[in-house]
Amino acid sequence: MNNIDNRDAVREIQQYLRTVSSSNSSVRRVEVDGIFGPETQQAVRDFQRAFGLPQTGRVDTDTWNELYAQYLRVLAETAAAVQITAFQDPRQVLRIGDRDERVIFLQIMLNALANRFAGLGAVGSSGVYDQKTSDAVKNLQSAAGLDQNGETDKMTWDFLASLYNTGLPQWSENRNAVQ
Repeated sequence: MNNIDNRDAVREIQQYLRTVSSSNSSVRRVEVDGIFGPETQQAVRDFQRAFGLPQTGRVDTDTWNELYAQYLRVLAETAAAVQITAFQDPRQVLRIGDRDERVIFLQIMLNALANRFAGLGAVGSSGVYDQKTSDAVKNLQSAAGLDQNGETDKMTWDFLASLYNTGLPQWSENRNAVQ
């Protein structure tokens, strides 16, 4: 594929090379311009050298297959982790007496946040939505400006998950509000 006429195909090759170069410093970073010029040809040679292929500077079938495989590998390694959806039905609510894995996830997040924010107390990880869990949820709901009923609905869960994921917003000095 040296001196390829199809600019879209060249752009695709260049994008794959550029992506692979982000995780492999021995592959030259190339501009995605649709021109199979000397820079792209050298980047192909770099790639071929790095992956044990004949260093022709041409994109043959073996080079293409390895380039595509490495491109997919880098995408998989750098993609965001798949997130857990605790509430398949947004009308679901966790409350005192519930026992399931969502309660364990809730308790794990509350415990982690209790280490960062004095307004929350540790609740344990029993998997049982008990009074201690409900009280911690009430404190969280107060900080979020939500109805303080001690039950975990989707809005409460989303606030908790956001706080857990980012650590922000910060718990305020009076520990009753979130900035």
